[in-house]
Amino acid sequence: MTIRVLTHKYTETYPVMLLRLRQAANDQPALGGVFVRDAKLLALSPTRRMARMMDAASSDGQAFIAIEPIHGLPLRELLDAAVLRRETLTMPALIQLAVQIAETLALLHRSVLPEAPTGIVHGDLGPHSIWVTPEGRARLVPTALGHVACHPAAPKSAEHLRYKAPEQIARPLLARGLDPRVDVFAFGAVVWEAFVGRPAFGGDDPDEVMRAVADPAVPALTDEVDASQGLSYVLG
Repeated sequence: MTIRVLTHKYTETYPVMLLRLRQAANDQPALGGVFVRDAKLLALSPTRRMARMMDAASSDGQAFIAIEPIHGLPLRELLDAAVLRRETLTMPALIQLAVQIAETLALLHRSVLPEAPTGIVHGDLGPHSIWVTPEGRARLVPTALGHVACHPAAPKSAEHLRYKAPEQIARPLLARGLDPRVDVFAFGAVVWEAFVGRPAFGGDDPDEVMRAVADPAVPALTDEVDASQGLSYVLG
């Protein structure tokens, strides 16, 4: 997946963020169809905490979605910068982001529709799809990669797979069937990494990451960080 800002095709001045499948994925026509289908489902989201989708289509063998621009940075960049400084983001800021992300997912999951009988599922939650505004607010990007990222025909990315639930990786050919539990798993992996300062499922090799996710052995978050600043309350 690549992301860039460009001029929206319907106007001369309105900028959008364009999310396109990598060429290797576009070479598989079925993947482009799944990508666009999932994007149109995410477009039904009722919450403004997820960026508004403006278009989803496949043209000349190139599948893409266009969403409104988000002013801020991906959580991935913020986490990487903190690692370079050998520190983590502040505890209050992390707790605030975690609560906001959880609230947004709850709004999505309560959106039961004929097209989503168990609620709308993001399916690709991770630091790459969570953006943080200058005011410290979390907004989700509807990447529409819930099925595509795990498909055997798609190019594998450890960065995406480390936040996929075991059942999501084990059943990649399902055309439908993702339920809110895959987002809950991803949320846990994101929060764990944000607080601890390293991924719950590390490694750069996609196969290694998939094996780790399939048989998770992750220490409790409270064993890794000081829970005295309100974290224990958030974790219940």
